[in-house]
Amino acid sequence: MLGEWVMTFDPDGDTEDRLTFLKGGEFVTTETASGEKIKGMYSVKSDHIKVNLIYQGKLFMKLKLTFDKVKDKLYYYSSETGNTAYYTKIK
Repeated sequence: MLGEWVMTFDPDGDTEDRLTFLKGGEFVTTETASGEKIKGMYSVKSDHIKVNLIYQGKLFMKLKLTFDKVKDKLYYYSSETGNTAYYTKIK
């Protein structure tokens, strides 16, 4: 899972972002248009990745990203809309 992932499909039309998974469990999401970054920590489980985003020293958001056996896409399910976006690895 290490490396950069870019949003390649989002039926909700949210702002495009890039996910970066670093060694040691560090995580960064970068808004493509503005370059704004939010850091956090992640842990890989057998069927998903847990991400805790930290903003101004506080837990800002928890994410759960799933993947299939091929692990070529990361999926984010929105409980608000019922839609699923996905990210594709670029590096």
